[in-house]
Amino acid sequence: MTTNSKLRVVVITLGALPFIFSNASWSRPACIIYVLTTVLFGILLVGEYPPPNTGWFRKAISTIVVMHVFIVAGLATLDFNIPAMNKLPRILYGYLGIVVLLEWRISLFIIEKLQPDMKIGDRRN
Repeated sequence: MTTNSKLRVVVITLGALPFIFSNASWSRPACIIYVLTTVLFGILLVGEYPPPNTGWFRKAISTIVVMHVFIVAGLATLDFNIPAMNKLPRILYGYLGIVVLLEWRISLFIIEKLQPDMKIGDRRN
């Protein structure tokens, strides 16, 4: 793990602390959304993003963002409707780990499938 990666993990962890120590009703769903979003976009997909100046970057990222919004909205809705989930944090965050890994693999599949076939010397966007 490089120094940049270690620093990124520390910053993401420190960013979650206010949600963890808050007793507000919205803090756990906000923590779930924060953790899933930062782990997916801030750690797992960092080296996998398409080149930002290409057309397929917008297609891939917009598809991934829409999928991510549905996933976090569903998980936040579950958390609001079943508050007993918060009493089992190891199970909850273990489940979130599985969800973010599945979402990461699907995101990699989306990036791979939307990537245009490029030949040597081809400069298509």
